[in-house]
Amino acid sequence: MRWKYGVAAYDLTGNPGEPAFLGTWALPGGYFHDIYVRNHIAYCSHGGNGLWVYDFSNLNDIQALGNLTSYPEQGYNHASWLNETGDQLVFADETHGTSLKLADVSGLTDISILDLFRSELLAPAFTNSIPHNPFIRDQYAVVWRRQPPDG
Repeated sequence: MRWKYGVAAYDLTGNPGEPAFLGTWALPGGYFHDIYVRNHIAYCSHGGNGLWVYDFSNLNDIQALGNLTSYPEQGYNHASWLNETGDQLVFADETHGTSLKLADVSGLTDISILDLFRSELLAPAFTNSIPHNPFIRDQYAVVWRRQPPDG
């Protein structure tokens, strides 16, 4: 069987221990590394193809709502997390020397970068750690980081 990039969905409402398989779907952004879903809206980290947002309300008609395929300090989009109000998203490019990005996702057809920031935990000696798997808790971005080489 040949692997196709896409997303698989399962129904957890009947028996979460044995979820019902609903199917797989290819997405216009291609392969994605990670996905954050809230209320049928999926924020996909599509590696070198940036950030894409999809509406999964109707699995027979998945809609691409918007994307951000070119942005400052672009690298390999690894993972993202939406804030509580749903208007800002923090995402991490898994690339040395790139900052975390805070995006305005209040208008999905016009996603924009609000700010770039990076860890100063080991500054000034090291500011090139790779941010991984950001989460938002209240007004804080909590981010796992990979130690820079030789650091």
